[in-house]
Amino acid sequence: MKNILLLIFLWVFACPNLNAQTNAMRATTYFENYLIGQKMVELCAVSLPSEAECKLVFKDSNATHYYGFIKYMADNLNGITKKDTNVFIAVRVDTFTTEDVLVHKGNYAGGMNGIADRLIEGVVFYKINFMRKTDDEYGYAYNYWIKIGERWVFFPKPWYAFKDLYVR
Repeated sequence: MKNILLLIFLWVFACPNLNAQTNAMRATTYFENYLIGQKMVELCAVSLPSEAECKLVFKDSNATHYYGFIKYMADNLNGITKKDTNVFIAVRVDTFTTEDVLVHKGNYAGGMNGIADRLIEGVVFYKINFMRKTDDEYGYAYNYWIKIGERWVFFPKPWYAFKDLYVR
């Protein structure tokens, strides 16, 4: 009986982390195809979430609110795709979950703390960092991506859509 309980415990608590690690490795491989800034911006433009995908990340009317922000963002992204001339040589992927934000644990933008109560539990966020050198500590970050099914979906600066609705 103890062995069964231990297996259940490990499965419940280890599997989400293993899945996030596996997806982080897949993300690295996937985003290595977009080391040229223009290609990455074009990917961002076609990877913005649908309203249904927003509902998988945000609670209740927050999903609709964020989707309104996305529609506005989409219009602006179309004009900048040709302007990004950055070229990078490596990708680093950092992950955190909704639960990490709720307990203020992890490496994520501070604005996420202000929207923690608007997020659905169990979401894994991926920060994609493009590096000019493989050993760079910091890079050009795209905050944040979420793996939904087989699709990488770009949720740009989620806190920004709610900036007037919370106090930091």
